[in-house]
Amino acid sequence: MRITCTIVFIVTLIVAWVCFASIGDYNLYVVYPDRKVIKDMATVSDRVLWGGLYAFIFAAADTIALWIWQRLQSFYTRKSHVSESHIVA
Repeated sequence: MRITCTIVFIVTLIVAWVCFASIGDYNLYVVYPDRKVIKDMATVSDRVLWGGLYAFIFAAADTIALWIWQRLQSFYTRKSHVSESHIVA
């Protein structure tokens, strides 16, 4: 099986979504002038939606970095291959 950028994006998105939705703290903390703190709990839909947004951004950045890395590797591989083929013994 060939690993492509699409597969990496999908796997990263799913794993990051689960992590961000389950571990992330999306609660709202309100601090009043008398230093009283009230914590407003985030709903499940808030956690899923915000986790999905953060996961999409993370997966996109990860996939773009991988795509750039692959392009640089193929550029240097082609460059070294061409320079070696022109060597006359």
